[in-house]
Amino acid sequence: MGDRAVDCARLESVCAARHQGFESPPIRHELGLAQRLQIGFHRGMRVGVALLFLAIANALAAQNDFSGLTNELGAAREQFARGKLDAALAILDRLDKSHRTFESLDLRGCIYLEAGKLEEATKAFEAAHGIKFEAFAPKIHLADTLLRQKKFEEAGREYEQLTSINAPMWPEYARFGLLLTYLAQHDDPLAKRAFATIPFPTETAAYYYAQAAWGFAHGEKSEPQKWINSAKKIFDASKTSWFDRALFQFGWIKKKPAPAIDPFFY
Repeated sequence: MGDRAVDCARLESVCAARHQGFESPPIRHELGLAQRLQIGFHRGMRVGVALLFLAIANALAAQNDFSGLTNELGAAREQFARGKLDAALAILDRLDKSHRTFESLDLRGCIYLEAGKLEEATKAFEAAHGIKFEAFAPKIHLADTLLRQKKFEEAGREYEQLTSINAPMWPEYARFGLLLTYLAQHDDPLAKRAFATIPFPTETAAYYYAQAAWGFAHGEKSEPQKWINSAKKIFDASKTSWFDRALFQFGWIKKKPAPAIDPFFY
């Protein structure tokens, strides 16, 4: 660097002698590789820290949103379980403005189904299915709606598709639903085949309610009730409510079950 400064000084004296008023620009010292790397490192650190804070802020906001969504859904389910359908829908109306999810749409469909608004229920379940295709709840609830409308063949197709789902419990509900569609059509050969797919023991109350449904459909009264009573001793109400509502729909249970959060809710 010293030799370069001497050369520059000489050049400046020559230029000044030949060109009056000449002044050389200040000498710029080139930064070494280590200095450039150090500057780049500090700049990268500042950007990295800013991005980290931004990511943390976004994560906290998402967590708060999720917590709020969970609380709102929980409140709507509680109102539904109490039979306060309008209050449950009011909560979902507020929630859907910012967080329309397949869970909220599925719950909305269940509320409409409870209220007897079958077309609205169908639209809600289809919309939930559109958001999350693989979700089980909207699919079986749609089948339940078709069964309620006495569209037994259509309901049967929906239930049958669900019997092959690779899950520990859900297929048992679908097999029971399929059995009901055949019993409703008085198709005993197919009903027997469906009945045979619900062997004992089952992880759900499906076997007990299948026995009850078969008995009711064939004119029995006391024996089916024994099967129901046995199921209620083994399984809590949250595991039998869906079956109870299915039997009530056919007039086999006289007292309407209270609205209940069925096992498909999350």
